[in-house]
Amino acid sequence: LKPIKPLRPSAMSIAGVRPLPAPPSEGAKCDVLISGAGPTGLLLGCHLRQLGVDAVVVDPHLGPGTWTKAAVTMPRAFEVMELVGVADRLCQQGRRLQTAALGTSKIWRGKVSGFTKQTVASRYWPTCIGQ
Repeated sequence: LKPIKPLRPSAMSIAGVRPLPAPPSEGAKCDVLISGAGPTGLLLGCHLRQLGVDAVVVDPHLGPGTWTKAAVTMPRAFEVMELVGVADRLCQQGRRLQTAALGTSKIWRGKVSGFTKQTVASRYWPTCIGQ
């Protein structure tokens, strides 16, 4: 593994974002290092912290992205979110998916429907949640 090069303070653009400490300093140690602050990395970080694990989430982006990271949250994802106690709150803030349009390169490729029928044994539905 290559060592992570700490950010220079001048490279920071968001208040409160600190550069990574340089190894082998005491501040550079943790039990688990999670790469990526998307939905999966953040959920894992929250869950590990609740279990008392010293987990650190790192991401190369200093701020929110310009597009969605998870346009639709699927039932199984909500079931995993129950582990950290956020599933019901997030599900209530979202909108149950009816149909979805798929596209690439500025061209609409088609529609996906059938989300109105429960196809998996879950109390949750595919849901769009604002980011």
